[in-house]
Amino acid sequence: MPNDLEDSSIKFVPDIDPDLLKRLLRGEVVIFVGNGVSRLGGVPSWDSLAFSFWKDCFEQGLVNFTTYNRLKNELKDPLELLSICSEKLGSDYLAAHLKEKLCVTDKNREKLNKIYGYIRDFQAGYVTTNYDSGLEDAQLTHDDLSQDEETLREKFKEIPKRLTRVDLNDSLKDHKNKIAYLHGSASLPTERGIENKIILTLPDYIRHYREKQDGNGKFFLEHLFKKTCLFIGYGLKEQEILQHLVIPGEPVTHYLLQGMFGYEQCILKEYERFYKSIHVKLIPYNLSEKGYAQLGDVLRSWSRTFRQAKIDYYKQRIQRDEDAKNLCLIQEQNNEAFE
Repeated sequence: MPNDLEDSSIKFVPDIDPDLLKRLLRGEVVIFVGNGVSRLGGVPSWDSLAFSFWKDCFEQGLVNFTTYNRLKNELKDPLELLSICSEKLGSDYLAAHLKEKLCVTDKNREKLNKIYGYIRDFQAGYVTTNYDSGLEDAQLTHDDLSQDEETLREKFKEIPKRLTRVDLNDSLKDHKNKIAYLHGSASLPTERGIENKIILTLPDYIRHYREKQDGNGKFFLEHLFKKTCLFIGYGLKEQEILQHLVIPGEPVTHYLLQGMFGYEQCILKEYERFYKSIHVKLIPYNLSEKGYAQLGDVLRSWSRTFRQAKIDYYKQRIQRDEDAKNLCLIQEQNNEAFE
């Protein structure tokens, strides 16, 4: 077995795929953000969230200790446990207490804001299955922000301070700097007219993904996956979402940034073949040293690469404008000389 830290071909910080970078620069990418990102900032996993509501059922005397302990240890699907909690506590209780369950410490919030900031730097469209509003509230990062970049940002004013929230009736045709919450948000919408459906239980999922109607997940994903997507912190395990990924007659390539341990390079090719069959290009990064916190280093590196490429683009744009002005001046001078 190879040494995890030295012998693996899986890089700790992989380069951003050149085609993906081009698409990001052209504003063609929607970034799909999952719980693997928010967990780095202390937001609970699906399992932890389900266990927390299940504990409320026990503490409120709705189940005895035997039932509480048995299901806590034996029920593996958090959706099933949350569905039971909804029956016991009521769906309104789950929706009302969701925000407090997602609270993070100030220290973790700073870490989460930084990671979300790196993702925000890409100036893409965003879709998330997370309930927290951290990505929506995130500011652009200022790591190694040069005066050159600040001047260019100010000149072109292309980056709004805050993402615009859209509901699932929006097909994201014009997706740049917009965000959609696929399963709803624990924070009430700040914009008027934005529907906020919280998807927490199994019946919610069934209605959301199997009934085709405006404003539900099935309708939204059928439009979303016609665009290039980059999946971050999301393992592409949910059948409800996978079934919409491959669109007949429209072979769109998507990208999956996924953590793997160094010793897993022996099965890396198998994963790559599998994802290729559903038009997804796997970009692995090595977990062996920092674990899933390595994602922060990857996103920081990618953010810098993107920002430098954006600076180069701005400079080329300025040069083209100057060349066009100079050409016009030359033509005017020539015209005056002939008159």
